[in-house]
This record gives sequence, structure tokens and C-alpha cells, in this order.
Amino acid sequence: MVQGKEGYVLGGLIAFARQEIMDETYLISLKKEGEEVYLKTRLVRADAPYLEVATKLSNAASGVFSIKAHDNRGLADVVNMLHVDLLSEACGVEGG
Repeated sequence: MVQGKEGYVLGGLIAFARQEIMDETYLISLKKEGEEVYLKTRLVRADAPYLEVATKLSNAASGVFSIKAHDNRGLADVVNMLHVDLLSEACGVEGG
């Protein structure tokens, strides 16, 4: 634990969050390149090599957001999904 937060390590990725749904685990961290911020996500399954994707976050200057794992919510060809919600309260800052 660092500063009261629990982390997870997978192949050099130090994740600040973990979400689990069904038999899948999502390990999540942030990556910054210049002024751009990316959400780096690794999907870990017992029966397959892990998958990794980096997604650019818009309006991530506040750095405050929530992440939740969901099932497919009735969408065909979707197994699970992550919902990333930017938590902003300033005037003129787009959130969600």
C-alpha cells in the first residue's frame, strides 16, 4: 500500500485500480505522453494471455474519474465493458 492505496502489479504495470466481472480481471493505470493522458487497461483471464489497450482520455486534466465493470448490458457481441466517468464540477468542463 502506498499513501493508503492498494495496487496491483502485472508484467511491469503498476495498476491503481482493479475491476472484476465474471472470470475476468481488469487492471487499470494511467499513462501520460506530453499533455495527453491515457487510460491503460489490461484484461487478465486464466485461460488466455492478457490483453492490453491504451485509451486517450478527453478532459482528463482534473484526474478525477470513476471506473466500473459491467456485463454486456444486452449488447450483442459484447462480453463485458468498462464505464469510465470523468468527475468534473467546474463551469465549462465537460464531464461523463
